[in-house]
Amino acid sequence: MSDKTLRILLVEDDEHDAVAFKRAFRKSDVLADVTICQRAEDALARLRTDAASFDVAVIDHKLPGMSGMDLCMALLAEKVPLPLVILTGNGSEGLAVEALKVGVDDYIIKKPDKSYLDLVPLVLSDVVRKHEDRRARKEAEKSLRATHKSLLEKTAELEQINADLSEYSSAVSHDLRAPLRAIHNYADFLHDDLAATLRGEQKQYLDGLRQAVRQAEALVADLLEFCRAGEQPAETEIVNVRELLGGLVGALNLSPNVEIRMAEQWPGIEASPALLKRVFQNLIDNAIKFNDSPHKLIELGWQALPDERQEFFVRDNGIGIDPRYHQQIFGVFQRLHPQGEIEGTGIGLAIVKKMLTKLGGTIR
Repeated sequence: MSDKTLRILLVEDDEHDAVAFKRAFRKSDVLADVTICQRAEDALARLRTDAASFDVAVIDHKLPGMSGMDLCMALLAEKVPLPLVILTGNGSEGLAVEALKVGVDDYIIKKPDKSYLDLVPLVLSDVVRKHEDRRARKEAEKSLRATHKSLLEKTAELEQINADLSEYSSAVSHDLRAPLRAIHNYADFLHDDLAATLRGEQKQYLDGLRQAVRQAEALVADLLEFCRAGEQPAETEIVNVRELLGGLVGALNLSPNVEIRMAEQWPGIEASPALLKRVFQNLIDNAIKFNDSPHKLIELGWQALPDERQEFFVRDNGIGIDPRYHQQIFGVFQRLHPQGEIEGTGIGLAIVKKMLTKLGGTIR
């Protein structure tokens, strides 16, 4: 039994029964602090304002004025947060059952020989424990409902953000691409018309303009792809990875100095073919772009992991990546080389990571 003292409000007008009730706890291992009210009206007034001072109310049925049952009904109607136990005389089992039906937590039958008193500490301890368990469960359920509501609200907010992002992506596609395309065209027109006469700085400025607008167009295109990478649900199917990669490599129009080697056997996996193809295409493009070897060698392979997943790899003989930057390179606008040294926007691997996250995968 816990060392916690049981705080009891005993509503009992019989002084001898009250003394016997207190004595029952002195003879048991249950510590108790018993407060006595002789009238139901006094107990009701006190519990309306001070219910937190007690762990349980034990109420005799036969009281002067308001009966014990009426007191229980009043407390239940006002939702006083306290477990209730009613005391009834021997032969009043029917009344006890009625009390349970209306919401009283338990009952104790008074017997002439006082033997019932031996059970009082155990019954009340059990009633309080069950009440505390119910209260804890209700608090947990309330907290769970609040968390669920918060998650629904956050989900709605995220859906709205995604909708706004999709709308923004369309605006980027139309409102930024159109003027960039116009600048690109006019720069090309000037170059074609003035190619024979351009000299020195004039040629340098025009070439710089054409290069800058191409970089801006690539940046807008990559930003748009990044925004849309996780926009639509990834509809999955069982993908024959060998067939997918074979078709992709065959359509790449590779330079003679680029060689791609593939494993002979590949597993079938559940994924979105479109997203998986874009992932591999971006990685192969990177393996070619960031490679200054005379003969560029790219290997595509896979291995089974202990947790029943498959890990695919793209390996090349290019410039490599310093281990210090292995996490940094998957962020947006993260470049390891000066602008202009190697063509790119710094978004490619961020797009790949976002696609793989959509597929439930990871990249390293």
